Amino acid sequence: MKHIIKLLLLLSLGVLLATSCENVLEVDSDRFVSEENNLIDDERDAMYTMMGALTKLQLLGDRYVILGELRADLMDVTENSDAELRALSNLEADKNNSWLDAGDYYKVINHCNYMINNMDTSLMLGGRKILLSEYAQAKVIRAWTYLQLALNYGKAYYITTPILNIEDALDSYTFLQKDAILDSLIVDLEAIQYVQNPTYGNIGTFYSTELFLSARFLLADLYLWKNEYAKAASKYFELALDEYRYVTSTFTSSWASVTPPIVTPYWNYLFDKSYYGLDISAVIGYYNSTSYGDFNKSAMSLMTQTDYTIAPSANAIELFENQVYMYGPEEVATIIVPGDLRGKSGSYEYKERLADNIFQVSEKPRIIIYNGEAVYLQRDPILYLRYAEAVNQLNKPSLALAVVNYGLNRANIQTYVNPNEIDSGVPWQEFSADIFTINVGTRSRGQGNKSIVTFPSGMQSMEDSVAFVEEILAEECALESAFQGNRFHDLMRMSLHNNKYSILAEAIAKKHKTNYDAVFNKMNNPANWYLPYPDEE
Repeated sequence: MKHIIKLLLLLSLGVLLATSCENVLEVDSDRFVSEENNLIDDERDAMYTMMGALTKLQLLGDRYVILGELRADLMDVTENSDAELRALSNLEADKNNSWLDAGDYYKVINHCNYMINNMDTSLMLGGRKILLSEYAQAKVIRAWTYLQLALNYGKAYYITTPILNIEDALDSYTFLQKDAILDSLIVDLEAIQYVQNPTYGNIGTFYSTELFLSARFLLADLYLWKNEYAKAASKYFELALDEYRYVTSTFTSSWASVTPPIVTPYWNYLFDKSYYGLDISAVIGYYNSTSYGDFNKSAMSLMTQTDYTIAPSANAIELFENQVYMYGPEEVATIIVPGDLRGKSGSYEYKERLADNIFQVSEKPRIIIYNGEAVYLQRDPILYLRYAEAVNQLNKPSLALAVVNYGLNRANIQTYVNPNEIDSGVPWQEFSADIFTINVGTRSRGQGNKSIVTFPSGMQSMEDSVAFVEEILAEECALESAFQGNRFHDLMRMSLHNNKYSILAEAIAKKHKTNYDAVFNKMNNPANWYLPYPDEE
């Protein structure tokens, strides 16, 4: 326990409270609540402590992207990268690497623990428990934070009470392995999953609902990590039905003209804040108005553009360029062009940002999905792709593939899904509600309406079909969410479904072509998937 003391002393002794609406996301606020005055029994105080939690969450945004992408196959370092980024990319980071510092995770957890342990959820107004929303969201934020610790380190100190003084930091805390952490989080979220998120109106340049995570989305993810596929599929479906979540054609990029080359890059528009809610449902938000306190922003725009310390890997460029865009009327493709438009003109571009937001053509690709205002945590297409991942493991590969090709609704399921895969009376397999009629296939938004994945001829066994679709889903998740923080953990989760560790090992080794065998052998061992825990010798 000697190192846990050092770790916990990094935390603020007490809980950070924003002092007014004008600085609700101000990281450096120095107002604290004392141990003697720690009951939250007022809507105003509840809101301020919740804003403090969102402020703390900002500390984890850039790390979520870097640890989730740079260790995987789609993001790489550049000539401008420092030694710590290079070590992460080369899978050689040690516990002294600043990106591995676990202290900021526990700052978030400590703040949430304070809220959970001190929120007066019995307070009623108009027949409603008026502080229950903040209490539940604190549990969701804490659960998301613990999930990051579990996936990155494979273990964590599991602390559920706030650290308010140095004596508390000397206590003994439970050290849990990944699976035990996930089990605890599932129990915690199941109890509050239907509590409505707080609604505060506008916070800086964000609408408050965009800053809060969905408990049910996170719970479904946890079920998927635990290989509880029916529970995961049911929960993803339930959320999609209740909250009108779908894959919309609004963000479909297309070729307006091949000669001269003109692309309408609508897929990229989903990262414009004005469109949040149509695709992106939850972010870590960084405001950009000095009227709300200090100017705080994510470093991702600097790292991907101005400073150019991270970039698409050669493997990522190859993946996108090896796809085929096809568009045309029924049976005939009138446009056939190499490349998925979610790549070039979507998530990266050959442009360099200069001063005064002026761009010039560059020979090197730069990631363009970040402007410093947000890191993206929950998206509707990812919900559907994880639903597909779950049902594929339930021996429903044509249902899973329909997510990629066509979109899930009554007509598409009747036309394209094997009837043997639909169980009578199980609603989460049917998508018969009218709200799903506008669903489109995820792939169509970057590859046109004729780029359909089909099962290879002669494929007979269910096992082979499931394995084929698993490959397609791993690829589609890469195309849809490249550089957004998901890739390493997507590969990890898919590898663990059937203990096929080569899924992760092969993908990451492709990035290291000159050292392929050594990287493959290293990453074919799950013990090497986790980062060194900074609290250990």
